[in-house]
Amino acid sequence: RAVRPASAPRERPKHPPGVVAPFNLSAMKAGRHSKEAIAARARLAEEKELTFKPKTIARPRSAKSTADAVTGEERISRLSTPRTKLWQKCERIRSERASEETKECTFAPRVGRGPRMARAVSSARTSSSRPSVDAPFPDRLYADGETRYRRREDARREMAEAEMASFPFQPAINDNSRAAVEAEGYRPIHERVGELLRKKQEALAAARVQVELENPDLTFAPKVNDASRAIARGLEEEAGDRRSPVERLASGERPGSAASRGPGASARGRPSSARRKSYDAAARDEHTFAPKLNENTKRLCEMMAEEGVRGGAGSFLERQADHAAKADAAKRAIRERLEKDCTFHPNTGNADEVLLKSKHVVRLGETPRERIARLAFLEKQTREQRRLKAEEAFHKQFSFRPKLSNAARTKAPTPLHELVANPRGAEIRAAAEAAAAAAAAFAAKSLAGASSSSS
Repeated sequence: RAVRPASAPRERPKHPPGVVAPFNLSAMKAGRHSKEAIAARARLAEEKELTFKPKTIARPRSAKSTADAVTGEERISRLSTPRTKLWQKCERIRSERASEETKECTFAPRVGRGPRMARAVSSARTSSSRPSVDAPFPDRLYADGETRYRRREDARREMAEAEMASFPFQPAINDNSRAAVEAEGYRPIHERVGELLRKKQEALAAARVQVELENPDLTFAPKVNDASRAIARGLEEEAGDRRSPVERLASGERPGSAASRGPGASARGRPSSARRKSYDAAARDEHTFAPKLNENTKRLCEMMAEEGVRGGAGSFLERQADHAAKADAAKRAIRERLEKDCTFHPNTGNADEVLLKSKHVVRLGETPRERIARLAFLEKQTREQRRLKAEEAFHKQFSFRPKLSNAARTKAPTPLHELVANPRGAEIRAAAEAAAAAAAAFAAKSLAGASSSSS
């Protein structure tokens, strides 16, 4: 290869016209490139690659070019001028556009009416069943709806009157009832229910007293057995009280008390009778268990009896009653302290007045025993009877009665285990399977014989 002299020009490749030469940094003069050429090449490359051209909305030109020609004083005066006229013009244009859009919408519903308009419309409706043609369309719609509602009500009332006319029954009232109604001072039953219930209770009380008087077992003389008589007689003899039982009961003293024994009697209590002693001896013979107490327990019991701890030397029952009374007092004090802040007292009303106005007015005069009986089983029995009557009335409307043949009447029911296991069905299926197997074997045998005879 021949070496080019340094002073000789460099050979450059020639490109056909219209074709952009490839970018070659070394082909530039002095090994440098022009910014304009690079920008042109980049722009051409982007135009070839980026072919998307979005559609944009044409907007008016900015007022920047005109603002450059305006001086500062003119701009300040224009900004300081109120823009009320501009706002009025914009509002007028907006209202014109809205009126053009709603020009075809002629319906204007009336959602509210003032007192004068309501009276005018009501008077117009009462004057004529149908409004005039010149009335507004909403008024005619409202009037038409009310007219239809009035017609439906009239038709419903006519149907009810026709139905009532189909029942010609009229109860016959006797002269006594008519005279009682027409007499002066007559009160309806709901006003006389309290008096009627009071009379009913009085009649029940009188009947109860009459039954007690006629009962021979109610003699007001209790029957006392011989043992009780002997005990009472022994107590009277030991106490030295010669008064009759009536006098002793009137004085409020019991036999064997300190007052009945007199002032010289001992304060340790009444002496036990022979019968009580014999009973205690028999009880001791029967109950032989006797717990063993250690010396410390005995000493503590003696100390508590001497010092009066836990009721002193009283009996266990007295100490138990004292302890229960203290517990009740403590509970009562706690309840009072807790209920001190609870000052609300609800007004539950008068139950008697409520019952007088309700259908359960007969329950005013019932006793607690009658109320318990009603809530326990009477109401349940009444509900059961109503249910049975409703069930019977419901089944009466079905008049179909199936006819059974004599075979069906005499046929015994199938046992439950046969319905579950179904042995008859199993036998039928086994017989069918055996018949199918025999038919298949016979067909195979016939086929084999036919093939052998043909060969």
